[in-house]
Amino acid sequence: MSIAHHLRAAVAILILGAAAPQVEAQRTPALPDVLGAAGGYLAEYAVSLWVIAAEENYVQYDVSSGEVRAPRRFSADVVLVGLADGIEDFRDVFAIDGTPLVPARRQARGALYDRDPSAVEQARTLARDSIQRYLSPNLHGLDQPTLALAFLAKEHQRRSTFTIESVRTADGARRRPQVHRAGDAPSRAVR
Repeated sequence: MSIAHHLRAAVAILILGAAAPQVEAQRTPALPDVLGAAGGYLAEYAVSLWVIAAEENYVQYDVSSGEVRAPRRFSADVVLVGLADGIEDFRDVFAIDGTPLVPARRQARGALYDRDPSAVEQARTLARDSIQRYLSPNLHGLDQPTLALAFLAKEHQRRSTFTIESVRTADGARRRPQVHRAGDAPSRAVR
């Protein structure tokens, strides 16, 4: 082999070696692009989402005295509604410890199908009334299934600091960024 051939090979290796970090850097999406895409998708999804309703049964325990007191069992309708300004969730408790509330509840489901503003306000009132039945109103923070989505809404993103922790592959296919609010543990990642 000639010196020219070795020189061409060495130059090619150097060029490929120098380009490799740039190629890898291009594969990592820019954080503003990821957040912009997530916020845009969420806004589109909120408008296209109509109503999702489910019945939920859950238990609350009072341990404020240092000992576990008798649990309280709730039955509720949980309704997710897509609104122009995001996705909102409502919980309408209709029974406690197996005893239906009087008068019979279960109003949130039907009231929201037409997205009428008065129906949304009625559902908010029902949700506030349900929270007052909890062992502690502070437990409401644990039953908000759409809370993580609020961080991704474009209008709320500036209130948090996000980082791209890593880029992973799913079965060797498409790469996806692992985006975290600063200070959050990886198990609480917004994915």
